Amino acid sequence: MDFRKTGLPLFVDIHTTVNVQEKQIFDLILSPSFYWVKHITIPIKSTSELKKFLPSLFEDTVPEGKYSYYAYPDGDAYLAFAYDDKKILDILSKKGIDSERINRVYFSQSEFHDKTEAVAIDEHSVLDIEDHVLVKLPKELVSTAKPLNLSEHIFSKHAIT
Repeated sequence: MDFRKTGLPLFVDIHTTVNVQEKQIFDLILSPSFYWVKHITIPIKSTSELKKFLPSLFEDTVPEGKYSYYAYPDGDAYLAFAYDDKKILDILSKKGIDSERINRVYFSQSEFHDKTEAVAIDEHSVLDIEDHVLVKLPKELVSTAKPLNLSEHIFSKHAIT
């Protein structure tokens, strides 16, 4: 049995508005616009060993800042993430989502990795898989996209703190 409390599923993108009610608790799914991700094949045997190398894997990719890192196995490769906690919390706060209202935080990469079709996140953008990585694209570049529906979403085990 899973005794963890759950929040209301909520997808958040930097450019979209969210309607939140007072006292709601959320399980957030962050858009790719909040983080950097790499699908890497590296001769390392464990995720804990890989975590030591994550800052150097992203040093030429991310702008200056203080980043947190996360990684997990993906078949014979790894998915590695870099994200700026403070920047994310600042943006969420501007959208009316304070940290005490957040139950768990997930990357959309982890939550939508098995989608076979693009997912429309608003009237201008979609999420689609390109070379094992979920990317945000303009809607004009994708011929078909299903609307995002989180009503029956089952979350992965890849939450970040």
